[in-house]
Amino acid sequence: MQFVFLMTHLGSGSGYLCESLGQVPTICCNHTNKIYTHPTDLDSLKIKDRYAKIFIDTIEFNYSFASTALYNCCKFIYLIRNPKHSLGKMVKDGYSRESSINYYLFRLRRMYEMAHHTPKSLFLRYEDMNKDKQLIVDFLGVKDIPPIKLGKEDAETWIPDRGYEKYLSMFEKMSLNKI
Repeated sequence: MQFVFLMTHLGSGSGYLCESLGQVPTICCNHTNKIYTHPTDLDSLKIKDRYAKIFIDTIEFNYSFASTALYNCCKFIYLIRNPKHSLGKMVKDGYSRESSINYYLFRLRRMYEMAHHTPKSLFLRYEDMNKDKQLIVDFLGVKDIPPIKLGKEDAETWIPDRGYEKYLSMFEKMSLNKI
């Protein structure tokens, strides 16, 4: 039995990945909005599907993951998406431009900080999920996963790339494809 956290941000397209992973009988993919403060919090994931061998929960907010004790006993997938798509979706969902930019940059910063301390990690970009499908399969230890059906959304032109490019570069230098 393994526990995996999909560390991501709002508008990242993580739902597309979870939809694909959820079709694998041994995987139970969740989006619980739970706040993890202790290893015993993992027990709540097992309740969702008693036959699954891999339990995945999506974490989109910094406050949702407060237990450093989970760093060494769980796996982590870090998924980020270009801000021109993810922030545009956040604004359409009611966030202001300023709050969406602040959220996005603080979230990437927290994910980057966590990645330094999580030895069993995988880094993915939304745009490369299907290309990196074999990395996901190997990382989770499953035979295969269905194709990931990615959505098509228009890019917003008002969004700066500077924060995204900084953290993308830092993530890529970390070589997180560790198992």
